[in-house]
Amino acid sequence: VLDALAATGYQGLTVVELPRHSHAGPELAAQSMRFLRNGGTR
Repeated sequence: VLDALAATGYQGLTVVELPRHSHAGPELAAQSMRFLRNGGTR
């Protein structure tokens, strides 16, 4: 999906929806940011 967005020149927001487990929110947000910054690879 990230490759398809890049191929179209998309420059809008990319959003991650987190689960309702509030205690895990900070770590899941950090993992999501790393994933997106690495272009969708782990």
